[in-house]
Amino acid sequence: MAFESGVLIHTPLICVGCGWCCLDHPCDQSIHRHGYTDRCPELFWSAEASRYLCAMAMDADAGAYIREVQRMGEGCCAPQNRWRTDVKQRD
Repeated sequence: MAFESGVLIHTPLICVGCGWCCLDHPCDQSIHRHGYTDRCPELFWSAEASRYLCAMAMDADAGAYIREVQRMGEGCCAPQNRWRTDVKQRD
């Protein structure tokens, strides 16, 4: 966080790919595609990247839309989440 002209500015933390958001609460696009599930079927662990990735966001046709509506690249939605410091495959 920083102050700019006397206003507190929150700087979001980058996504570390811990998987918490998609494992805890699948996004609307996942629900539309797969129905209500315990975890998003599009989420997968990348051993190469050592993080979770979203197959929908990587799709050549729909990926740009998914990244936009999910605000991917704009920071972590749960910065107090302890998984951020313990990124590992959880399933």
